[in-house]
Amino acid sequence: SSTPDLDALIRTGMDLGAAGGKVIGSGGGGCVLLYCPGTADRVAAALNRQSRRCVPVRFGPGVART
Repeated sequence: SSTPDLDALIRTGMDLGAAGGKVIGSGGGGCVLLYCPGTADRVAAALNRQSRRCVPVRFGPGVART
């Protein structure tokens, strides 16, 4: 389930260039996955400046990298 804070985080991420977002996690959520093709570094840097913890993950053929 989502919270107003998580909904605001998705809106902020999309305002910064994310193409979309989804709340993930079990129970009360607490994590957001933002899809940022071509904007991941900019979005993560901006969210980190807002005291949000960002862990960029890059996907490639058969592999995900953090």
